Amino acid sequence: MFADDQLAQLERAAGILCGVKLVCPHDQIPLWEESTHLRYRCVECGRTYGRHGMVWDLRADGDALADAEDQVHAESGEPTWRRLVLGKAERIREFERRWLPEFVGTRAFLELGGGLSYASALVKLASPRTVVVAADVSLRYLVHHAVGTAAFLEAPVDVWAAADARRLPFADGQFDRVWSAMLLYRLPDPAQAVAEIRRVLAPGGRWVGLE
Repeated sequence: MFADDQLAQLERAAGILCGVKLVCPHDQIPLWEESTHLRYRCVECGRTYGRHGMVWDLRADGDALADAEDQVHAESGEPTWRRLVLGKAERIREFERRWLPEFVGTRAFLELGGGLSYASALVKLASPRTVVVAADVSLRYLVHHAVGTAAFLEAPVDVWAAADARRLPFADGQFDRVWSAMLLYRLPDPAQAVAEIRRVLAPGGRWVGLE
């Protein structure tokens, strides 16, 4: 436990990334931003979290699901534009028509299990003032394709984060809207992700999840 003065100091030094408060996915303690501005540290467990290119790796250690997803995407495979134009064109049109209006004008938006993260890019394009966080458990997929998707659509998001939906590295009550598609069925315990989504939703916020 921390004394009151330590808690006050910790609050002042808590890592905030583009307006998003970060916590350690292991123990939910606010992260410190190190002086280099390239890493965050947990003062409770000592773990550090860094950036790979444009993507922050905010995953818990030793997670078999994250390791497996990263192995699947170890090679870049098809170029990003082919994945978008040939693989996701219909889903993108459906998202723009049916779901995008739900997210425009909100303060903060989180996409979970985004992969290409086209939803995040489209929200940022339509609502530039919204803080947009694109998250997926696979660091490699985000590095290889999500950043490229945003460049292709000319809508770079605020934060790309490798994060496990079952242990989110975000403080409570931050997001007005959370979006996920084809996420829960891939998890060994979907209830963990549902509880985490509820935790990070702001009062009155809404999660839209397609399965």
